[in-house]
Amino acid sequence: MKIQKLFSSMALVFLCIGVFVWYLFPVYYTVATSLKPRVYVYDPSKWIFTPSLDGYKAALSTGVLSRMGISMVVAGVTTVSSLFIGSLAAYAIARFRFPFRMTVLTLFIMVRYIPPISLIFPLLIISKILHLFDTVWILIMAYHLLAITFTVLMMSGFFKSIPESLEEAAMLDGCSRLGAFLHITLPVAAGGLFATTVFVFIYAWSEFTYAMFLTAFQARTWPTTLSRFMGIRGVEWGPLTATTTMGILPVLLLTLVVRRYIIQGLTFGLLEVEK
Repeated sequence: MKIQKLFSSMALVFLCIGVFVWYLFPVYYTVATSLKPRVYVYDPSKWIFTPSLDGYKAALSTGVLSRMGISMVVAGVTTVSSLFIGSLAAYAIARFRFPFRMTVLTLFIMVRYIPPISLIFPLLIISKILHLFDTVWILIMAYHLLAITFTVLMMSGFFKSIPESLEEAAMLDGCSRLGAFLHITLPVAAGGLFATTVFVFIYAWSEFTYAMFLTAFQARTWPTTLSRFMGIRGVEWGPLTATTTMGILPVLLLTLVVRRYIIQGLTFGLLEVEK
């Protein structure tokens, strides 16, 4: 039995290592390609080389840092406003019983199944009417379509998992409903807020479809700069992978900061709203 248990443990360890390598290898290869000298970029068999910054120099010459700055503004505003609006809506759905409550919840779920490309044409019309085409504001409006619905569905589960007795005790001590929400419910749901923040930021930071069709030049975000390196001469893998690597860093840093809440968000941030 001990030998069988040992083999089972070893098999589980090797399985975990295999899954880890499977998911990490594309990231490693992207970073490695970005550091290859120009003469080795198109040679996938070249594993040992002297690192070079040629790809990063070529990427920076295209103004990728300014595009990353625009992405940071758009992703930051989208994340903060979506958490504010979505958390209030999620709290109302989780705590109050109002007419058509489940209908509203169903509409939020349906929005997530709409292909983003199908909304490009109406968003283009709106951007032209409001003179918002090629501005960060049309991108923020477009990103809210998914970001708010995701926040509502994610946070509803967290608020539902928090006992109402905590808020009732706070209100008996003199807190208003809003005070109980701010001082009791939100701190308890901090794990859900952090996890939702990461997911919404990743979406707004890396979104490509809306940024490609709703902007021309002024408000282009960093994912759209990747298309610059694919032309009639082929793919410029050096600057493309360098731009990708630079785009990964902000998300990686944010994830490392709030990593302790990620598993909690994936485990408990489920929809538990009773009918």
